[in-house]
Amino acid sequence: MAGRYDKNPFDEEEVNPFADPAVRSKPSSNYGGGAFYTTSTGGVPPASNSRLSPLPPEPVDFYDSGATIDIPLDTAGSGHQDLKRKEKELQAKEAELKRREKEVQRREEAAARAGIVLEEKNWPPFLPIIHHDIANEIPIHLQRLQYVAFTTYLGLVLCLFWNIIAVTTAWIKGEGVKIWFLAIIYFISGVPGGYFLWYRPLYRAFRTDSAIKFGWFFLFYLLHIGFCIVAAVAPPIIFKGKSLAGILAAIDLTSKAAIVSIFYFIGFGLFCLETVLSIWVIQQVYMYFRGSGKANEMKRDAARGAMRAALTKPPPPSPSWPSSCCSSRPPPSPRAGPARPDPTASQPRGKGHTDDDGPGGFFGPGGGSGGFGDIPGLGNGWGSGISGGYGAGYGGPGGGYSKGGVIRPTVVCKDKGPCYQKKLTCPAKCFTSYSRSGKGYGAGGGGGGCTMDCKKKCIAYC
Repeated sequence: MAGRYDKNPFDEEEVNPFADPAVRSKPSSNYGGGAFYTTSTGGVPPASNSRLSPLPPEPVDFYDSGATIDIPLDTAGSGHQDLKRKEKELQAKEAELKRREKEVQRREEAAARAGIVLEEKNWPPFLPIIHHDIANEIPIHLQRLQYVAFTTYLGLVLCLFWNIIAVTTAWIKGEGVKIWFLAIIYFISGVPGGYFLWYRPLYRAFRTDSAIKFGWFFLFYLLHIGFCIVAAVAPPIIFKGKSLAGILAAIDLTSKAAIVSIFYFIGFGLFCLETVLSIWVIQQVYMYFRGSGKANEMKRDAARGAMRAALTKPPPPSPSWPSSCCSSRPPPSPRAGPARPDPTASQPRGKGHTDDDGPGGFFGPGGGSGGFGDIPGLGNGWGSGISGGYGAGYGGPGGGYSKGGVIRPTVVCKDKGPCYQKKLTCPAKCFTSYSRSGKGYGAGGGGGGCTMDCKKKCIAYC
């Protein structure tokens, strides 16, 4: 029987596959003696049944991460030339992109300085066809009103679309195809027309605070409200009113086709709701328009435009007398009074004056005892009794033209007393006049006044 601590004859020898063969031939240890062991000095031959061969020794710097690895490149071959060519192409494209980016940035800055807003189409999100950004472009106190106005526009689209559905049902029931074509025309013209004629002007009016845009909005939004009222009533004007889903058409169809009349009643309700909401919108916009002072600004702009149009009108040509006239002296002036000064004798013409110069500048009449009257060179279309200092000028690309002078007011005393029926004329020194003109500019004006004493002294003084 084997001993308790004898070696197991079936146990295989432990062999380290990574050990050096020379090391494996050194003495190994045998264990014995219970809890104690002694090292055997006897040599153990290497195992002859090992199936693994030892690995070659690793280099010293195998795990060095800082070591460089030289990869040979074919610098003289076609591959290197292709890389160089592609690199040059990429650099050229990069330079072109940078140039275009700078050009776009320059244009955006120039547009911003000129007040031009670049509108990017962003609505509806699935198919952008218009620019619409209330949250970022409309002042916060006007955003609610702008959203309601946009709701009225979408309501118009819904009303016209439902009108097509209702008219289509009437056409199917035998009302004729003409009313269906009219419903299509209403939709095709109403949807883009509502956006370009009144919604976009309101959007830009709120964004830029323009009085002209407000006026454009009021004009066409009133037409929009009128159309909604007509559509809600649907009077028998065109094809018995069946082309619009209104109340009269719905009542007429009740006895013929009940289902069709239901569609028309729904259309009547939609048009009524659109009308009420639109009236509220125009009321709120008008209150803001009046409260912000835009109404007065619009009146001033209109008056300024009318005045500019009247002043830039060229003076009428001087009358020519026929050669067969018996007298060389022109007929007397129909107005009695002191001689009028010749405006062309005392007033210089602008440098480079031509008769076809474009109008420009303004006309400033002076004050006096009357208004704007028979000013020499400007005709008598301003009324009667005009006097005082006056001046005017306009300029164009080729030069300018200016006129000015003083018309001394004359008054005949009407009060009973020592000055009755006496004629008093203001001194010329009581009035001033100036006029300037040149290439691209023109200006003029005048002023002054005097006091007429028809009570005691019978004189006129400054």
